[in-house]
Amino acid sequence: MRLYQAEPEHKLTPLHEVMTDMTEIAKRTATSNSVDTAAVAINHMTTSAGNPAVQGSWQVLPFDSEVLAVHAALLPNGKVLFAAGSGNSDRRFGDPNFGNTALRFWTSVVWDPTVSSPPGRDTNFFHPATPRDAQNKVLDLFCGGETVLADGRILSTGGTLAYDGNGRAFAGRPDTLVFSPVSQQWAVVRPMAHGRWYPSVITLGDGRVLAAAGLDENAAGVRNATLETFFPAADFWQSLPMPPGFSG
Repeated sequence: MRLYQAEPEHKLTPLHEVMTDMTEIAKRTATSNSVDTAAVAINHMTTSAGNPAVQGSWQVLPFDSEVLAVHAALLPNGKVLFAAGSGNSDRRFGDPNFGNTALRFWTSVVWDPTVSSPPGRDTNFFHPATPRDAQNKVLDLFCGGETVLADGRILSTGGTLAYDGNGRAFAGRPDTLVFSPVSQQWAVVRPMAHGRWYPSVITLGDGRVLAAAGLDENAAGVRNATLETFFPAADFWQSLPMPPGFSG
């Protein structure tokens, strides 16, 4: 996947400045008999709309992201985590070498924007070990849900247990992983009660993580209609009662 980077020296116009300009336009329009006065004021704002020094700009970087960046997270140290898992490829998912980092079958990478690599080198990327279960099966990150924990770690839960096809829908994983920005590695923590493919995951104000929806593990196209919260410090998922009238 091609990488783009915004120029850091360019900044957006603060909202309060935009509102001030709009207020001035209104005043001039109300107190003037000439349409030209308002037009000049509006032109003052619109002429800078395409100015990179005001609106920022993008540049194409001379390297790609090394994985299909389905999932991305900015880490506290300024690095960027890209996670793909199987990357929407059932062929890759079924490949015996899926997740073999020695063959460059990476499922996630960490990009350091501060490192400029020589041509043909990828010294600006770190390659975490592929997360696996107790049976050494790759825990596929594709179509899981991610959120940033209070301590800066990245939690990923759910994902792909099996691809669709032959009358079956995608099946969701129940597994949960936590990525450490310090070690730059994944750790397997306690799984959810049931699978979730494409769940919604968010960190709550008290530090817990709420997981909702997503297809369950049975590959029948049935949504997981339960709610669960994760306690990071205790490594514990708790099932919650469904609110009345809410189907999940």
